[in-house]
Amino acid sequence: MLKGDGAHQEVANLQETLKVTEQRVAVKDSIILAKDSKIENLNSIILKKDEQFQTQKLISAEYEKALKVANRRVFFYKFGTGAGILAGLLLLVK
Repeated sequence: MLKGDGAHQEVANLQETLKVTEQRVAVKDSIILAKDSKIENLNSIILKKDEQFQTQKLISAEYEKALKVANRRVFFYKFGTGAGILAGLLLLVK
């Protein structure tokens, strides 16, 4: 009878150990799921930032083109004004 009692006790201990191990596995699984979710969120943020960077790059290129056009226009206005003043002075001198 003592042999049987020891076996019952060992089975009970094994069941308790199994229960604790299953709880640990469940906790680790939940931690892994939380980390996977966090990684997914961070990847989503990185993609959004990349999109924002590309949009900003396009906007900068458009502004650069507009600035070149404006600078060219200002140059021709200055040149035209200088040429007009020079032509007016030449006409006055004659």
